[in-house]
Amino acid sequence: MCSYSTLDFIEMYKNTQPLFDAPHGNLATFYMDVPASFDAMMELLNFQFHGIHEEVSAFVNNLYSLVEKAIPKKNCMEIVSPPNSVAVKYTADQTISRTPVIVLSNNEVFPDDEAFNHRMWRYKWRACPPLKKYDKKIHPMALVLLFDTFVMEETYVGMRQLDQ
Repeated sequence: MCSYSTLDFIEMYKNTQPLFDAPHGNLATFYMDVPASFDAMMELLNFQFHGIHEEVSAFVNNLYSLVEKAIPKKNCMEIVSPPNSVAVKYTADQTISRTPVIVLSNNEVFPDDEAFNHRMWRYKWRACPPLKKYDKKIHPMALVLLFDTFVMEETYVGMRQLDQ
């Protein structure tokens, strides 16, 4: 079981060259660079939340709380949006044994009742045509810039300020 925190991963990635999902280890042909990836994420979030900074911040803080398992019993985020035209790579069925769970779907997959609503964050997103201009994936390390920009959790902020 992985017990790393977000800060642990950031520290680990400082001293490694992660390949993530890049074919043959060539990150530059598969991913945008980190600053461009951050810009693309901000474009998507500003589009989804109509440019309302507080809503973008709330979403990012909820995402951080989810991956940090900071709120007992709240272990899922559901994002429902229209289908898009990107290719999806299918894999064999697997048992998912750990939280957190991030569900991306074209339809709501969980009942809209109190038992589920207390255990998850729910978002409804719109198709985002401006993203069609990108021919590469966002770089996973851009998530660190997103968290650095929006996360307000005291330990994270304090540790990241020491790193800067």
